[in-house]
Amino acid sequence: MLFVLAVGLSIWGIMTSLMVWLSNAEGHAFWWPRYCVYIFNKLPQVLQEKFKKPMALAGYSDQQLALWFGKSVLMTALACLGLVLINNGLMSLLSAGLVCWSWRPFINAGRSARARQREAVFALPVIMDSLAMLMATGVPLISALQRGLSRSRTNALQQELRVVLHDVRMGISLAKALEQFCQRLPRPEIRLFANLLLQSSQQGNSLVPLLEQQAKTRR
Repeated sequence: MLFVLAVGLSIWGIMTSLMVWLSNAEGHAFWWPRYCVYIFNKLPQVLQEKFKKPMALAGYSDQQLALWFGKSVLMTALACLGLVLINNGLMSLLSAGLVCWSWRPFINAGRSARARQREAVFALPVIMDSLAMLMATGVPLISALQRGLSRSRTNALQQELRVVLHDVRMGISLAKALEQFCQRLPRPEIRLFANLLLQSSQQGNSLVPLLEQQAKTRR
């Protein structure tokens, strides 16, 4: 019994060490992301979409999704290997715990998405105030976004607006970047904010009073 316990704990320690190592970019920055993307792309398109939509709402980019999926698949394989080598109650419990831990982000994706959306809506007044203040001095919308994000604390809204800026820098139109932004944060308040940003980019600083009014309304 003590021997089985010792072997089981040793396998658990190896799995834990692998999880820590896989979560650290040093030493495997070249091959590990490629492996994860390769594994994920081998899934049927229907399954890929089943993972992509909830995880995108939970704040995962395509790269982060592939890294998580690759790690979860590897951890599940190690758990199954442990069960094959040592088939007893303790190993079953440890393996089940490892599998549940690995897949927890997907299991809790809906809850995480709702929490991110609430956080983003709560952060709207601060971003709106910052943008209105900068644009009132003649700063263009994109520059105002860059400066405003650098001043506010990190939250779901700030993270998604940074994705918008990145998309615009990559050549995507602001309208399309904002549409994708609304898809990642599907709330009517976010949609209204995105429409205000789009109108501001088209009409200049004439919408500054409306931004200020919306910020006051949402406090």
